Formats: sequence, structure tokens, C-alpha cells
Amino acid sequence: MDKNVKYPFKNIPDMLEEVRREIETRERVYPRWINEGKIKREDAEHRYMCMKSIENFLQKEQARRVGVQTNFFDKSTNPFSPIKNQEDENHNSHTQGI
Repeated sequence: MDKNVKYPFKNIPDMLEEVRREIETRERVYPRWINEGKIKREDAEHRYMCMKSIENFLQKEQARRVGVQTNFFDKSTNPFSPIKNQEDENHNSHTQGI
């Protein structure tokens, strides 16, 4: 492959869309190809599961990246935030008199 070629996948959602399209294609054509003897069932299952694994990996990576962004901006998940939990405040005020 030419190193100067710009790839069309710019982000994970684009890659997921293409992987899902390929999975749908395989779900549609592999049964027929198996019946016609064009591909062995074991090979079809392996190729299909590889594509499903790629989909799973991309979904997890997308969630991880979104989680990093969310945690960065969400003060309630920051352990160094000065915001205290209201339940902790209520518990402390009730137990101090004991």
C-alpha cells in the first residue's frame, strides 16, 4: 500500500460503520457460499468471528475514549474535587453527637 494514501476512516464511528456493513454482508452471503461449496463452514465462522471481534474492540475503544473525556470534565468523578457528597455530610452531622 502507498504510504501517501489518505485512509477514509478518520475516527472510530467511521470504522465501526464499515465493520458493521461487512458483518451484515457476511451474514447475508456466507450461508449461501457454504451451501454452494465456495467456503468451508469453519472458515466462514472464523472470518465472521474475527470481524465481530474487531467490532467489539472498536466499541470498547470508543467507550474508553468517551469515558476519558467524560471523567475529565465531570467534577463528581474527580477524587481531588472539593465537592462533598451530600449523604456523607448528613451522616457526619448525625453521628457527631453520639
